[in-house]
Amino acid sequence: MASVAFSSNSSIKFKWCNSIRLIDISEWEAVFGKRDSKSYNLFLAIEDANFKGVGFHYLKIYNKGHIASIVPCFDYRFDLIGFASNKKPFRFLGKMQKFSYDFFYPRMLVIGPYISNNENFIEIISDTEEDYREIRKVINLKLKSKKKEINARFVYITNIRKNEFEKIKNIFNKKFSFYRSFSNAILPIGDKSTPYPFGLKDENKQQYENSKKQFDQNFYWEVVSDFSKYAGLLEKLELKILYKFSKSYETQNSSFLTNIQKRFPDQSFLIIAKDKCGQIRVVNLLLEEKDKLFSLYYGIKSMEDDEILYRNSLYKTIEIAEERGKEYIELGGMIHELKVQSGAFLDERYAGFYTSPHWKLITKRVLKRCLPSAIPPSAYTKEAEDKAIEKLQAKGFCMH
Repeated sequence: MASVAFSSNSSIKFKWCNSIRLIDISEWEAVFGKRDSKSYNLFLAIEDANFKGVGFHYLKIYNKGHIASIVPCFDYRFDLIGFASNKKPFRFLGKMQKFSYDFFYPRMLVIGPYISNNENFIEIISDTEEDYREIRKVINLKLKSKKKEINARFVYITNIRKNEFEKIKNIFNKKFSFYRSFSNAILPIGDKSTPYPFGLKDENKQQYENSKKQFDQNFYWEVVSDFSKYAGLLEKLELKILYKFSKSYETQNSSFLTNIQKRFPDQSFLIIAKDKCGQIRVVNLLLEEKDKLFSLYYGIKSMEDDEILYRNSLYKTIEIAEERGKEYIELGGMIHELKVQSGAFLDERYAGFYTSPHWKLITKRVLKRCLPSAIPPSAYTKEAEDKAIEKLQAKGFCMH
């Protein structure tokens, strides 16, 4: 294990490893706790899926022989064409991609897991301000050296909540740039006396009733706990949703879905929508924690009735959350309009990156044109909205 000293009376040791199996689970839980969304088992499920073109890196930092930080990372080639070329100002990129593969598919070193689970993975354990500063320096130094080693264009940090933004920003030096990113949609769950759609405006209640009626006429739901036999089909459906909504970097495969079943047998389940002929149209993989449900995967067999199916996927998830006594659902950072119309709020999120001055300029211009700006109006009456926001703020969310 390497050692770096930044002062005369303190020494910080660090080590890179390429598998979570080289980290003791007690050390992992000392840094990240035991929630499933940040768990050791989740990273095992990801690693064992053998995603094509993805490498894993874990920076372990020790202070006086005790774990002080773990920075989980992965590297992959980012599809700049898929992200930007569907935006009108950048459609010309699709015609230019043949000229430079490295330019249009830059390698990135990303902090966090290779799934969008809306969690931050920058944590430091220290007893003194001096130790904290030295651990910061190691994180900055080692991320930059790993970027150079694997020939990555970027170090990327994502899923930073507003109430953690200043803390996370101050961990990194001034060469890192930060920006307002895609928000995370959070849907609060009422108590038994105020079941859904209580509190929604009349027009949103009507939308709920009409959409649910259309669904019931043509489809039905199944809730499946043992979903290993569906893994191959889910992989095909995921390709449909990523083709239509291509802002996400991860592509699930059948091994990942099987691994989730294996690692979380009592906390994971599928909700499946089938048409009257028994054909699967929608699959949503949900993970259950004590106070919430969150989606790890959403796949749809795309046709003209996608919006009805998506809305009813939200309604079914809400119904299950109510039955299981959850406080909220994390819905992720895509398709905001339909989520907000169904009762979700947008939790403000930030991201950051480190790259060369040339790429920094390009990235800022692309982000300026690609990131969403309009926020759909709330679906709730004023009284219900105030109560819902108060409930979510008590959980640490920052609505905007």
